[in-house]
Amino acid sequence: MVVVEFPPAEGNRQRIRVSGHAGQGGRGNDPVCGAVSALLLTYLGGMESAVGAEITGNTRDGFCDVSLGVPVGRREIASVVSQVFRYGFRRLAEAHPETVVMK
Repeated sequence: MVVVEFPPAEGNRQRIRVSGHAGQGGRGNDPVCGAVSALLLTYLGGMESAVGAEITGNTRDGFCDVSLGVPVGRREIASVVSQVFRYGFRRLAEAHPETVVMK
């Protein structure tokens, strides 16, 4: 089971946590894990390049817990980017409720 969490923002810091495996295929052949990875990497890349967020935290196989420092004056665009990706994760969870949950 993949668990995706967007904890509440604290000041100018946003967080995202993703943990687990979908278990729908072997390593490198799991389409659900591939979709989660694509969404996560695009979200983090967008926050870094479009928003200028400073990304810190831990990632390893099956786990990501990162904090995103949003520059002053960029919170509105950061909110829009986050909403778009929350939508993507939510739709993935709706399509694969047995393997993805969003909290």
